[in-house]
Amino acid sequence: MPDVQLTLNNHSSNEPICTSMDTADNKPTDDVMCHCSGTKRDNIQNLFEQGMDMHAISRWTGALSGCGGCEWDIADFLKQLADQKKDRP
Repeated sequence: MPDVQLTLNNHSSNEPICTSMDTADNKPTDDVMCHCSGTKRDNIQNLFEQGMDMHAISRWTGALSGCGGCEWDIADFLKQLADQKKDRP
């Protein structure tokens, strides 16, 4: 499946106001990261931005509490988010 990016533009300035791939790793925000709990990438990012760590996100969403297949993907995504946060002024 090809990568698709949806961008909504502000009509007055034609600048992007919303994108469906606005995550640290440029994957779709509605991409399911944990199939056992149905937890999506944007939910994990929002919880991280609220100050939750991986364990708190797991308790809140149920991610990481099923088969364990998502553990490395979520850990890598959270590391990317943390690195991005450090790089911001």
